[in-house]
Amino acid sequence: MKKFALYCFATLFSLHVISQSSNVLTAWEYLETYKRERDAGNEAAAIQALLDAKKEIEPATKHPTTSQQSKTWKRRGDIYYEIAVNKSPRLVLEKEGALDTAAASYLRAATVEKNERNGKPIIEDRSDVIFKLITIANRMMEQGNAEMENKSYEKALSTYERARYMYDQTSLIDPKNNSLPNASNSALMGMVACAVTANMKEKTLSLGNEAISKGVAEAWVYQAVAAVYIENKDLTKAKEVLAAGKQKFPNESAIYLAELRIAFEEKDTQRATQIINEGKTKFPDKKADFILEEVNIYLTQGDDEKASKALEEAIGAFQNDKEILKILYFNAGIIYDNLAKKSAGSDKNLSKQQLEIAKSYYEKTLEVDPNYVSAYNQLANYHVTKGNEYITDANNLPFEKKKEYDELKAKAMAEYKKAAEYLEKGYSIKKDTTIKNNLIEIYKKTQEYDKMKALQNEK
Repeated sequence: MKKFALYCFATLFSLHVISQSSNVLTAWEYLETYKRERDAGNEAAAIQALLDAKKEIEPATKHPTTSQQSKTWKRRGDIYYEIAVNKSPRLVLEKEGALDTAAASYLRAATVEKNERNGKPIIEDRSDVIFKLITIANRMMEQGNAEMENKSYEKALSTYERARYMYDQTSLIDPKNNSLPNASNSALMGMVACAVTANMKEKTLSLGNEAISKGVAEAWVYQAVAAVYIENKDLTKAKEVLAAGKQKFPNESAIYLAELRIAFEEKDTQRATQIINEGKTKFPDKKADFILEEVNIYLTQGDDEKASKALEEAIGAFQNDKEILKILYFNAGIIYDNLAKKSAGSDKNLSKQQLEIAKSYYEKTLEVDPNYVSAYNQLANYHVTKGNEYITDANNLPFEKKKEYDELKAKAMAEYKKAAEYLEKGYSIKKDTTIKNNLIEIYKKTQEYDKMKALQNEK
C-alpha cells in the first residue's frame, strides 16, 4: 500500500508539473495570437489574447519546477513587455509596473537555470533577453529625461537609478558589450544632475563622489560637490575635490569659480583677486561669470554696496563688450532693486532713488539688447510697484478728498498700463509663462478683460 500510495503521489506531482509546463506553452501560444491579431489590426482580439497570456503564465512562475526554468520567465517578460509598450487604452489598468515586471522577469530568465555540468546559466533566447533588457533600460533613461524636464527630480532620480541597475545587470549577462558600462555611467550622471538641481545635498555628495571616483564625472560635478562641502564648512574636502577637478579639467572655468568661493569663504581677498584676474585672462568668454561670482559672494554676505560697486566698476571696464555689458547692466538693476527693498523701511527717499537707478539699468540693458526679455519684466515690475504705491496713498485719504483720490487712482492706472506695454513687448519676443501670468494680472488691474480672456485662452 505504501508503495502504491507513493507511486500515486509521484504520478500526481508529475501531472502537476506537466500542467504547469502546459501553462507556459499556452501562454506562448496566446502571445503569438496577440502578435498576429495586433499586426492584422484586430485590437480587441489582440488585447484579449495578451491578457489571457498573462493569466496563463502566472501559475507557472510559482510552481517549484517551472519557476526554475528560464523559458517561464522569458515568456513572462515578453508578456509584460508587450503590456508596457502597447498604447491601447484597453491596457491602461494593466500598465502600472508592467515595465519593471518585464525587466525583473528577463533578469530572472538570465539567472534562474544553471547547466548541471559547468554551472553556467541556461538562458532562453539569450540575444532577445539582452536586447529587451537594454531596450527597457533605454526607455527608463528617456522617462528619466522627461521627468527632469518636468522638474520631477525625485522621480527622475529613481528612474535613472533603475536604468543604471538594468545596465549593470545586463553587463553581467553580456560582459563583452562595452557600451553597457558607458550607459550605466550616463545614468549615474543623470542621478547626480537630479541631486544637484533639486539641492539634495547628501545625494550630491554620495553620487558626485562616486562619479568622481569612477573617473566619469564632468567638471560641473566637481564644482557641485565642492559647493556642498563649502556650505558644510568642510573647506578641506572642498579643496581636495577641486584640486582633483583642476588636474583633470585644467581648462574648465567652473573649477576656478568654485576655488573663488573658497577664497571668499576664508576671507582671503588676495587669493580671490588672484583667481578673478587669472580667470578673466584664462577664460575671456567667461569674464562676466567671474565678475558676477564676486558680486554674488558680496550679496550672500549681505554687502550690497560692495556688490554694486564691483558691478559699476565692471560696467566701466566692459563698455565695448556688448554680450557681457547687457548681463552686467541687468544684474546691476537687480542689485539696486534689492537695495531699494532694504532701504524702504528706514529711508523711503533713498529707496525711491535706488529704484530709479534700477530702472535706468534695465533700460540700458534693452539699449544693448532689445530682446532681453527679463528686462521687460523688471521694468513692468517697477511700474506696478509705483502704481501700487499710488493705490495705497489713495486708500489712506479721508473719505471727503474724492478729487485727490481720483487723481491718485488715475496715476496708478497709468502706471499699470505702462507695465502692460512692457510685458506685451516681452511676450511678443518670447512666450514666457511668467510674463503671461503677470500680464493677465495687469489686465485685471487695467480692466482690459477682452485682452485678459484672449491671453487666458491662448494655447
